[in-house]
Amino acid sequence: MSVRSEGFFLADDLTSLLFPTFSTLNPFFKMPREHIILECTEARAEGKPVSRYNSSRDKKQQQGRIEKKKYNPSLRRHTLHREIK
Repeated sequence: MSVRSEGFFLADDLTSLLFPTFSTLNPFFKMPREHIILECTEARAEGKPVSRYNSSRDKKQQQGRIEKKKYNPSLRRHTLHREIK
């Protein structure tokens, strides 16, 4: 609504300019990220406590399970951590 009153914007026009609605057409709109847990794959085989890390991912760009090299303090080295459900 672009109605002007004596050269000034009305209050509802100003709020719509300052606070746009979020939609898929808005370039600043971001999809919510999914929170995941990464668990060490090598610790159980060695009989040590597993290490877990929290992370997030975008479902549209990363559709498979995530694997990252992270530090395991009980093994004192970087190991492969996989996403668990």
